[in-house]
Amino acid sequence: MKKNHFESGIVSTSAIDIEEVVLGAILIEKHAMLRVQDILHSEHFYKEKHIIIFRAIENLARKNTPIDILTVVHELKITGHLEIIGGAYEVSILTNRVANSENIEHHVRILHQCFINRKLQELGHFTTKDAQDNSGDVIDKLEKLNKRFMEIFNIFRGKRSMGARKIAQDTLKSIIATKNGDSYPALPTGFPSLDDKIIGLKKGDLIIIGARPSMGKTAFAINIAKYLCQTKNVKGAVFSLEMRARQLMYRLIAEDVEINVQLIEKGHLTANEIDKISNAVNAYTDNMLIDDNSSLTVLELKVRAMRMKAEHGIKFIIIDYLQLISGPSKKYGSRENDISEISRGLKILAKDLDIPIIALSQLSREAEKRPNRKPQLADLRESGAIEQDADIVLFLYRPDYYGMRTDKEGNNLEGAAEIIIAKQRSGSLGSIHLHFIKEWTKFVELDSLKMPTIIEKRELEQESEPF
Repeated sequence: MKKNHFESGIVSTSAIDIEEVVLGAILIEKHAMLRVQDILHSEHFYKEKHIIIFRAIENLARKNTPIDILTVVHELKITGHLEIIGGAYEVSILTNRVANSENIEHHVRILHQCFINRKLQELGHFTTKDAQDNSGDVIDKLEKLNKRFMEIFNIFRGKRSMGARKIAQDTLKSIIATKNGDSYPALPTGFPSLDDKIIGLKKGDLIIIGARPSMGKTAFAINIAKYLCQTKNVKGAVFSLEMRARQLMYRLIAEDVEINVQLIEKGHLTANEIDKISNAVNAYTDNMLIDDNSSLTVLELKVRAMRMKAEHGIKFIIIDYLQLISGPSKKYGSRENDISEISRGLKILAKDLDIPIIALSQLSREAEKRPNRKPQLADLRESGAIEQDADIVLFLYRPDYYGMRTDKEGNNLEGAAEIIIAKQRSGSLGSIHLHFIKEWTKFVELDSLKMPTIIEKRELEQESEPF
């Protein structure tokens, strides 16, 4: 008999008696295989002869042939495996330990857990082997380790296929819960006009905010973060690769107390202004986690984000900005490929953590060659993969940055800010208009008396928070 690869120096976790019960249940109950074939695979078995028998059962299932002792024995004869497992008797005795298939799903879950434990032991073995080898790049080793771990995690988290009726019923429950205010489809941004367009920040979404330098994309993202963390009591993380944590805090405080950010940075403040700042600081919570490491790889960002989700329960992530994440250029050969890997990694992370990720992105100079300077999707810098992976792409555009003081009708454009919805996977495109107060690094709605959005209305009626 072929030697099981886990017998060579790696202690395995197995449940041989459960394997026998599962195989026996499939042999005596004609519908048992149908109940578990989406979640049970040959690799879930540890004993070699059980693996061979189950593969014969899988062959019969693929051919829509009835499954019982006789058909399985016949299939093993055809494939030349009957003598390897010990003959027909070894198949027949499997039915001695089980009377029916009533608990087969529970038994399969046990086999699945044993399989995951074996995979983890295998991962530990390879990790130790890699760690003892001083050759090779440490980052490459960590990336391989993370890839293996995520493969195991995805196996553990795997779901069986569901019929359309079941999915539709679950969706209806979600719709009713949202209508009744018991659940929220998304986190609000703090800008009602934007929420009306994009229905907030949805779980699993990658939202790209693109702009040319000094357009205010960091301020816009931080405005959203502060609204969620301070006003809505939602935990979130900000990865600030460009700006130190204290610089970021200057901006947050300037927005709070409505004092010129440069005066705060220079300390040119009156006693009354110091009091205002002290009161604002004392009102802060630890809902916002700030990581200002300036040289993160996608892997390092993933590890930190997963830890923040596990330890603090973060509900959103902001990354400032995407192009500053280090990519595996030595492996893939170009910055464009790097950005593609980074972009895809962020989208997968958003789905894995089931939270929205907002990633800021620099734009190319092409926008500045147009008469109106407005950005387009083609301006996303260095890679079209960003557009492909993003669920929503927002562009910031401030005409007064380019010296445009009035529009064609003579309206004042000072402080005017347009948020362009350039892509929305499940919604319409368009624009909303805000006002940017540069001195306070703050974006505000043009109409402070605007009626609340759908999301805001529910929050007024319900005390529970989103997510």
